[in-house]
Amino acid sequence: MKLMFVHPIFSQIGGAERITRDLFKECKSKHDVRLYTLFYSNFLRGLKDVNYVSDKDARFSNIFGSKINPFNLNLIKKLAKKVADDFEDGDKIIYTNFPGSLIVHYAQKINSKIKDINYMCFEPDRILYYDENIKYNFLPTNIQDKKYKLASKIFSAWKKIDMRVVRNSNKVFSMSETVLEQTNRIYEFNKCFKAFEYYVDIREFEDMSIPDARHFLNRDLNLNLKDDDLIFIVMSRLEKSKGFIELFDILEKINNKEGKLPFKLLISGNGSLKDFVEKKSEEFDNVEFLGHVDNKFTLLSAGNAFLFLGQKETGGPLVLLEAMLAKNFAISSNQGGPIEIVVDGKNGLFVDVENTENCADVMLDVVDMFKINKAKFDEISIAGQNDVKKYFLLSKALNDFEKNVLNS
Repeated sequence: MKLMFVHPIFSQIGGAERITRDLFKECKSKHDVRLYTLFYSNFLRGLKDVNYVSDKDARFSNIFGSKINPFNLNLIKKLAKKVADDFEDGDKIIYTNFPGSLIVHYAQKINSKIKDINYMCFEPDRILYYDENIKYNFLPTNIQDKKYKLASKIFSAWKKIDMRVVRNSNKVFSMSETVLEQTNRIYEFNKCFKAFEYYVDIREFEDMSIPDARHFLNRDLNLNLKDDDLIFIVMSRLEKSKGFIELFDILEKINNKEGKLPFKLLISGNGSLKDFVEKKSEEFDNVEFLGHVDNKFTLLSAGNAFLFLGQKETGGPLVLLEAMLAKNFAISSNQGGPIEIVVDGKNGLFVDVENTENCADVMLDVVDMFKINKAKFDEISIAGQNDVKKYFLLSKALNDFEKNVLNS
């Protein structure tokens, strides 16, 4: 049996890309595994059995993006032919985000033997299912846009294909109760199940003291971090849905209340808001925008607290788990995936990401806890680290994937 992963887009690296690559790599010890994607990505460098049809970025991605892009259609059909030609009786296809279903659709038209198709859902597409996402309140308020609604109408034929392929899939599974609910609601069935948990790969984590981590960052990034600084970390894709517009409103509120920020904030990431985040960071003395940082665990190990402001995050996020593993005090959105990880007051604190005043107050409460009740601060941080080690490890996720997806 070949295990054939179809993940169309690796141009932006998030949880879906990391999980697909991890499963592809780790399953090789037991299975003949192939990976199919539209565009080559350096994220896949050095991996064998990776099939792609273009080494260039999607055309007109600045207008259409990468997923719902009519100029990808010829590449989609080329990749579908490769999938159809490689498929043999007994093989299993696991496809992910749109246009994964479109690739499967065209592959099945070429090879009628393709039956065992399985949908690993990170979220139903927000553009194709714009109306449904609005109806069920699944879409973050800060990215609701009339042009998405228009695009949903324009690509309604693709939506019908996606609906048909997903409904006819053998298994539909997620890693999150949030995504499970969204998938079952939007596709109007009850077949999606949670196959395994989001996870961290503890092999990537080097236990490092705060002074050592700050020394390395000072040396490599020309920073001036001191051992006794209170440091907050923000690390994610720089997109509206991750709360970066709200972040600077929160910082302004704290600045006005305190006269200055009573902590240092390090921001790391890449994305469409890069220029905005870089410019806004310059307005605050204690905020450093670092861009992409290669060694994320060194950065996380240098922090005391981790802030995640994503609205309606569909799963995880992985970086929240990684920050907690590095013993950061978790301050997290009270929407979506984080509520499956954070227990308010036990291993972190929630903020209402649609109420920046609340976010500012919670952050200041954490500052006071760090200064006045460090034992409680450390207790919550250590509880977060222990929970990650107990419930959210790659080894457990792989066992559950094998049991619930491949063997059942």
